Amino acid sequence: MKTPIEPAETQEHLPPRILRLLGRHRYLLTLVALLAVFAISSLPYSLLPKIRGWDKPLHMAEYMVIGLVLLNNTTHGFLNLKARTIAIAWAAVVLIAVLDEFNQFWVPGRAPDTMDLVASISGGVAAILPVLLVRMIYNLPGRERSTHLRDG
Repeated sequence: MKTPIEPAETQEHLPPRILRLLGRHRYLLTLVALLAVFAISSLPYSLLPKIRGWDKPLHMAEYMVIGLVLLNNTTHGFLNLKARTIAIAWAAVVLIAVLDEFNQFWVPGRAPDTMDLVASISGGVAAILPVLLVRMIYNLPGRERSTHLRDG
């Protein structure tokens, strides 16, 4: 006779499940996020909502998402937090922000803006910096090193 399995043993905790899902579909998430950024960036000025003071915070929020998506992609689901993979994610954020602003040369009523570029890069850094700080803390001398937080 089989004994019933305890619910605690059969249920998976939510965060590891989400991390595995993000790791499995990281390329699709990256593609969707990049297409969304360039689609929004390609909208003519006449179609954009006119909300004063929200332009820079929206750039920051958009690039915080892009920073997390790229970090997820380069670190294989936040499991390979090497200095090199974090630097690649940051460089990709900068490159995408520059291309995003450059793309606006061809959009009617839009033009590249240096402050938009600064806000975009700041948003990407705001997403990546906490992960970099966690990595640095876990690599302090005297701490037991995790297999997920290796030196790059």
